Amino acid sequence: MPIEKPRLIRLDMVGHRPLYQPDVLESLLDTFEANRLFAPKDWGLDERAHEPYSHTRVAKVAEGKPSDDLIFLRRPRQLKQTTILRLDERPGAATELSLKTPPSDWHHLFSLGDALAAAYQPDIAWVHIYSDAPPPFTTEAQELKYLMDAGVTGFSVGYRDNGPGGLGLRTYIGPRLIELFGRELLLATPAVVAELPWGGACIDLVDQPWQADLAALASAWRVAMDYLRPAEVFAAMDRDEQGYVYLAPGARFTLRWSGGGFP
Repeated sequence: MPIEKPRLIRLDMVGHRPLYQPDVLESLLDTFEANRLFAPKDWGLDERAHEPYSHTRVAKVAEGKPSDDLIFLRRPRQLKQTTILRLDERPGAATELSLKTPPSDWHHLFSLGDALAAAYQPDIAWVHIYSDAPPPFTTEAQELKYLMDAGVTGFSVGYRDNGPGGLGLRTYIGPRLIELFGRELLLATPAVVAELPWGGACIDLVDQPWQADLAALASAWRVAMDYLRPAEVFAAMDRDEQGYVYLAPGARFTLRWSGGGFP
């Protein structure tokens, strides 16, 4: 049985190719437009702005230099979603499905992840379904899932401050990050691993992770992270007395954005 009552159903990408470059932004727009379930219907430069979607108008936002602008792309109906594209010196993107999306449709976000990863070639990207169970926990699987969720640092403050925290349900690792791990080590991760034509790798915790139950995901995550964590690329995790997680950058995570900081 899939994860019950998720808190978020989301795809995150971070990398070093700036979205303020017109060709990079347009490659992502083309990818969304090519998927009938994710083709945007409206857009804006803030959460409240809703203009009819126009490829030409959105593409003009990218002027070849960093900007504080955030581009919001939306679909109000199947599949209802919001995408955020960041145009500053810390490029990233996130697509979030409505929590009303039935589990039978979750796999479409994983397919979109494949297409976006191929188009953007990120340093790391996740497709992840977050649970809604903070401490205290009643089962070990809940506790492990909480740690897993904390490690999917996304394209916002968590990644900026600490780098990637760990594997999600599906994780795309780009060539720059593979180099830090070592390709041979990464491809031997005890999970479902595939090399990708653009030089990256895709790691699923289990086959068809969107269908897996909590116990199977938690068990697979612990095995894979026990294998990868000694490489010191993923952020170190510490916990307080209440069980809440704090992250610190991995000792060997050395990627940087052009504007400083990670990656």
